[in-house]
Amino acid sequence: MKTPAVKFNERGTRLMDQGKLAAAMEDFRKAIKAAPDWSVPWFNLGLVYKFQHNWPECLRYNQKAVALDKTDAGGWWNLGIAATALGDWREARRAWRGYGIDIVDGDGPPLLKLGSTPIRIDPKG
Repeated sequence: MKTPAVKFNERGTRLMDQGKLAAAMEDFRKAIKAAPDWSVPWFNLGLVYKFQHNWPECLRYNQKAVALDKTDAGGWWNLGIAATALGDWREARRAWRGYGIDIVDGDGPPLLKLGSTPIRIDPKG
């Protein structure tokens, strides 16, 4: 039998996949309230904020997701994206390290020699 948190999270995921982000966010919040120590709905709420380019909230929810589950590669990745977008270089470095990228400490933007690197382009934005 599924717990209420699992049910809310699953419904939120379906709503998110349908593009109904406000409704999805409500369900993810209900899942968090029902199981505050479960990282998955924290990550999912952070993902919605990532889709909206709301970097402060994306950062906040992914920080909580990785604090609850240090093995959450998606949480570390999205935390790195949000921190980089905000220019929070210490947090970005921490996130990229958590994801598995070897990066040195520092206060400024990391200067990495990555060679050829794919990038995503948003043709609509």
